[in-house]
Formats: sequence, structure tokens, C-alpha cells
Amino acid sequence: MFRTISTLLLSSLLAATAGAADIPDVVIQYADAFARTQSGDGLSRPEESLHGHALREAYAASFFQGLTHPHGGVYTNSALRQDAWTRGQAWWREHPLERARIMAEYGYVVVEREGVWSRGFEKSVFMPRDADREGWWMSTLGDRAWSEVGLELGPGHAPATRVRIVGYLSSKGRYGHIGGWEREVLVTSAARVEP
Repeated sequence: MFRTISTLLLSSLLAATAGAADIPDVVIQYADAFARTQSGDGLSRPEESLHGHALREAYAASFFQGLTHPHGGVYTNSALRQDAWTRGQAWWREHPLERARIMAEYGYVVVEREGVWSRGFEKSVFMPRDADREGWWMSTLGDRAWSEVGLELGPGHAPATRVRIVGYLSSKGRYGHIGGWEREVLVTSAARVEP
């Protein structure tokens, strides 16, 4: 069962970065350095027995998860995922001026928009004011509390709220609850906008 869960998690990580056409050069260097430290079948998880491009893709997916979750830890028996996650977190902290560049290499661009945020059970959708009926799945970078990015939430469900956000917008893919949205925005700061 644990192996099945691990496989599902790895698949979802790979799907989350499917929009990226190429793996960033720095991540390839980290992945190759990691591969050199491993001997043959001495890797700790079955997915790490991959070689070449497949290992790089798995590494890139976990690096991205660390990059976009710069706080907290990863709980895994996988040496590959542990190494990639912690390097992603370290890269985020150590290269603040290069964040937009590496996020763009993963298919995410910096955005600042005003719109309406609707949230509820298995729903967090941002409708940009200037978009033509295109909603984005909205979450905070690193799954931080909304209060940490500037939005105070009242108890329970709330009606749609006009907000101004800054964050990273993904390329097209499948995001949010059961992959129901073509794009996601990872919010780094936000504020309510009075009507």
C-alpha cells in the first residue's frame, strides 16, 4: 500500500510540472550530481532506479515541490526526493533575485491581478477581472496560511471576495480539485479590495 501511495504521489508531482518544456540547467546539474552519489541499485526507492532523463524528471518534480514549499520538511524514504526537495528549498532561500527566472523555467510567470476569489469546500478559484471567463485554481505558495499572504479569513465559507494578488501563474495543465482547472496561481501576497 505504501508503494502504491508513493507511486501516486510521484505521478501527481510529475503531472504538476508537466507544463515545463525543459528541466532547468541548475536542476539537471543537481540531478546528475545526485545520480553520481548512488551506486547501481543502491537507491532507496524503486522510482530511483530510473536513469538519465527519467531520473532527471523525477528529480525536477521534487525540486519544484521544495522550491514552491520553502518552509517545512518532506517526509519520505526516498533519497532522491529528499535531496531534490531540500535543494529546492535551499535554492529558494539563497537566490531571491532569481526566483522569477527559475519559476518561468518551470512554466510559471509572475502576475499581479485584481479579481474575485471564490472559496468553499474543495474550491479556491480566482477570476481575474481582465480575463474572459477563465478562472484559476488559487492557493498560496507553499500552502501557507492565507493570513501569511495578507488575507484574513472569517469562520466557515465566505462569499466571493474582490482581491488583488501577486504570485506565479502556471502554464496550462490540470490543477486544483480533481484537476478541474487549466491554470493555477501560487499567491505570495494578497489584499482585499473594497468595492
